[in-house]
This record gives sequence, structure tokens and C-alpha cells, in this order.
Amino acid sequence: MPKLEYVIDGIRVNTDKCYAFHRVTKWQSKTAFIHPCFIHTIAFPLHLTLLLLPDFPFPLFGLIHIGNKITQYRPIAINESLQFRCHFAGLKPHPKGWEFSIEVRVYSSNELVWESLSTNLYTNKKAIDTPNNNKNYTPSSLDRSNYGGIQLESNIGRQFARCSGDYNPIHLNKWLAKLFGFKVQIAHGMWSKSWCISSLQLRHSSIFEKSFSVEVSFKKPLYLPNNINLFVEKTDAQLDSQLQFSIESQNSNRHLLGVLKVL
Repeated sequence: MPKLEYVIDGIRVNTDKCYAFHRVTKWQSKTAFIHPCFIHTIAFPLHLTLLLLPDFPFPLFGLIHIGNKITQYRPIAINESLQFRCHFAGLKPHPKGWEFSIEVRVYSSNELVWESLSTNLYTNKKAIDTPNNNKNYTPSSLDRSNYGGIQLESNIGRQFARCSGDYNPIHLNKWLAKLFGFKVQIAHGMWSKSWCISSLQLRHSSIFEKSFSVEVSFKKPLYLPNNINLFVEKTDAQLDSQLQFSIESQNSNRHLLGVLKVL
């Protein structure tokens, strides 16, 4: 994998896109702090820059975003000046091809405030036969709470693309999605994660005032339109230090698995 690291200083938040992102992901925090996933959208052009390097070994189209971990060390205000550092973080065999990650670290006045690890899959028909080491937690059917649901319209992908910059055609309309093997367009994985975080913040706002991490794995495609629900299981009811969650649609398909931890 290419060894380059991109560093960009003095990044300021586009407030119009930020507020649009908050609307489309249902972020209702009454503070001036940014949704944790909006920082990912600022870093997204750096991801693309790495993926378009001449010595990057895989084609851009066909890559699948299979997992994402965000660690936020404190709330980030909308008026802060930020530095972004972005590089490839590893490559390893996967049962369906090759798995690689992109790491981003964000600083404010030399203070590390946010970092992410985005895991992608390049599928290969001649995939190496290796064990699947997915260690993400799978919620049980016991002691789960339904945190409510949402009805997704067919254009949610276009709405999210406008504020996130991710115009992957599989999210925009059914005809483009069919070109890549999907029956209709699918929701962005990062929209799904963002909506989960927004829903969790409504009931557990104190967690988001601390250092925390949110790690998810993306499972089955979330076809649009659709109706989904967020299910949550607490693992420490007294300390409220860890929440395990999942998104399921009406036909009981599980689209996302995740865990939120206080650090």
C-alpha cells in the first residue's frame, strides 16, 4: 500500500453543510458541537485522494465500506480550526478478497480530538481462504430495548450525498445501483451510523460529553425506501459505560452492528 500521509492545516467547518448533515441524520443536540460523524465527511476527500494514487492496488469502484470506528476525545465546536492527518493503516487477506483501512487523526491546537479507522473490502473471485476474524459483538435477543424507528424515503441517499460529499452511485437512484448489482439504491453506511449516534445521544447525552468510541460493522445492504428500528442493549446499567446496538428492518434483516464505549 502507498506510504504517503496527507496533512492539511487550518480546516474550518462549512456551517451550511454541517447543519444540513445534522438535519438529515436527526442530530438534535442543543449545543454548538458537531456531530461526531460529520468530521468523517470533512476527511472523505482525503480518503479519495489516497484511493486515487497511481500505486494504490485496487480499482475505486467496487470497494465496499465494511466497518468504521470513530474515537472522539472531547466535543468539537463548530468554529474550531482543525488539522487532518490521513494515511493507509494496513492490508490483510479477507475471506472474500482483501481488507484495508484508512486512518485519520484530527488535531485542534496540537490536541488530538478525534480519530477514525475506516475498513474497506476489495472483493476478489480468487479470494484467499482465510478465517473471518470479525470480532464485532452480535447483540443477543435478550434484554434489548427498541429505541424507536424511522421511515426512510427513497431519496435519503441523495440528501446525505449533498452534505457528506459521498456521491457513490449505488446510493443515488435504482438505475445506477443496478449497474453495480443492487436491486435498488441503498443507504450510506455512514448515514446509518450517524443516525444511530443521534438516537443514542437523545437518551444518553452525558456519554457524548466525555471521551468515547463508536465502532460499527456494516452487514446487509439497507435498500431504499425502508422502515428501520434501533435496538440497544446496555452491558453496564449502573455506569452507563457501554451500549451495544443494531439496526434492523421490518423483515428482521440486520444491517448494522455497533458498540459505543466510554473511554
